[in-house]
Amino acid sequence: MEIILMRHGKPLLKKHSVIASQEMVQWVKDYNLSEIGNDVVPPETISLVSKAGLIATSTSPRALTSLKTLGVVPFIKDSVFCEAELPVLIFPLLRLSPFTWAFVFRILWLCGHFEKCRVI
Repeated sequence: MEIILMRHGKPLLKKHSVIASQEMVQWVKDYNLSEIGNDVVPPETISLVSKAGLIATSTSPRALTSLKTLGVVPFIKDSVFCEAELPVLIFPLLRLSPFTWAFVFRILWLCGHFEKCRVI
């Protein structure tokens, strides 16, 4: 048996060069609701999906629209496959790109600096 993990397509989000950490609360909400853009699907992805015996997916809109773009229907659709919550801390005056904030918050989370993540 072979298990292949695939990430969804690139999320369709409003472009931000830099934002304050408190703006990440809304950015995370937008990210969680985002679908994917119109990027070209790599031929390797199409080949792998065509050979799949069972497809499981998260319930996130970007995962579901990724599968729709590939023309496949998942056998299993469950929120257990969703990404871990992204905790947000407020850092006054500091402005970074949303993906840099996401990286910083995820590293802090992995290092145990968040005892309990809240859903935002």
